Amino acid sequence: MAPNWLVFRPMDEMEWALEPWLWFTDGRQWIGPFEMPEPCRERGCEAVLQPRDSEWYACVRPSSGLDRLPIECWIPLPPPPEDRREYRQICQGPIDAPVLRCPLSVGESKVDFEVPNAFYGRVEDCAKCWVDVLVWLLEGNTAALAAMKWDKEWGPEEVPPLISVEMFILDLQGGQPRVLIPQEERVNAILDRADFSPDGRFLLVYDVSPMADEYATWVVSWPDGNRIVLPGLAYWLRPDSDR
Repeated sequence: MAPNWLVFRPMDEMEWALEPWLWFTDGRQWIGPFEMPEPCRERGCEAVLQPRDSEWYACVRPSSGLDRLPIECWIPLPPPPEDRREYRQICQGPIDAPVLRCPLSVGESKVDFEVPNAFYGRVEDCAKCWVDVLVWLLEGNTAALAAMKWDKEWGPEEVPPLISVEMFILDLQGGQPRVLIPQEERVNAILDRADFSPDGRFLLVYDVSPMADEYATWVVSWPDGNRIVLPGLAYWLRPDSDR
């Protein structure tokens, strides 16, 4: 089975910012560090896989607005794993409901999920609040991921707060929903988003500070939920979509 490769930018412990270099890892070996090109450090580049001379290479390219910057490639890596098919559904529910229901169409069938409302009893005096839920399932899995966040109709002078995305593992075989990362384990208190690996065996969850200048990344084995945390920003190394 082809490995999933991660791109990792560690935190600078002295400056509370991301280091200007990258590592690559498949969970067994670490390759690097590779220095980011100077224009990338402030304006943004991303590492991608590109085919070159019948091999795949880890390269860095501009993420936006730097199209004239030459693409720099570093090391050959194994071909990427095959993507798993995903089924997704977005639904909404009242903030004062203890349980939220979300139907998900999976091929020709439909699954009704009951998700605990992580914000039940936590948001007071909010008649115009609701909860958005995203449920997604990977083909062949027996568990789904539910990610939820509360929202409301904000007034013109209101500044929406940074709200953690709460996540649950849902069992298709009737087991109880499980909290993905308990609040007491989080590094920076705010879970921002999640991203499945190309083959669906792992999940990245981004754990950020309220000021969004400190990062940690949880690497979660899916669907058992075993996890480690990396002190920095990590993302999956995928084929270059612009090619």
